[in-house]
Amino acid sequence: MNKKTKIIGIIGISVLLGAFVLGRVKEKVDDFNQSPTKQMWDLYKVSEKISQTPLKELLNQEITDTTIDEVYLRLCDLCEDGYKLNQINEYQRNFWLVYNFNGETGNGGIEQFLYNCHDQIDITLQTLQDVHLENSIRYLAESKEIYPEKIEMYSNDEITEKLNQKDDTYYDESEKECYAFLFQYLKENKEYFMKES
Repeated sequence: MNKKTKIIGIIGISVLLGAFVLGRVKEKVDDFNQSPTKQMWDLYKVSEKISQTPLKELLNQEITDTTIDEVYLRLCDLCEDGYKLNQINEYQRNFWLVYNFNGETGNGGIEQFLYNCHDQIDITLQTLQDVHLENSIRYLAESKEIYPEKIEMYSNDEITEKLNQKDDTYYDESEKECYAFLFQYLKENKEYFMKES
């Protein structure tokens, strides 16, 4: 075999190998584009964009379920996910605290809220009282009595069982109450939400 034939053979093998690798990469990209990971990534990018959209723009439309979620995302950005609630006004803070309470309990029950938001329990309870969400007040107040100072979530079976009973008793009504409040509160106080610090 001469040198020219060897080079042509190497080039041919390289082209075939390259085509095979390119095909496999394209397959992986296609799989990714249809995968839950891609869907989550797309959702993350959309939520990042929404969190940067001014409230005035978000509220310059009819209030819908989507608007409620978008306003919450924007407020999360403005108050650094609740760590700096003093950076948003009272109307925005009330909305953020009620939405956050409803979201945490909806995701993992009252025990998740008590664990994840331990530093916000009292202000959330006060807000629920201020806006007269009676089911939610009882749900949080009774659960707070069961849950000691910060402990590891799900680390005490007896506490978890008691909190699960509170979820069974109050969650459905609390969720309806919170959602109705958020929708109505945003509609009635739209102008107070448009002001960003």
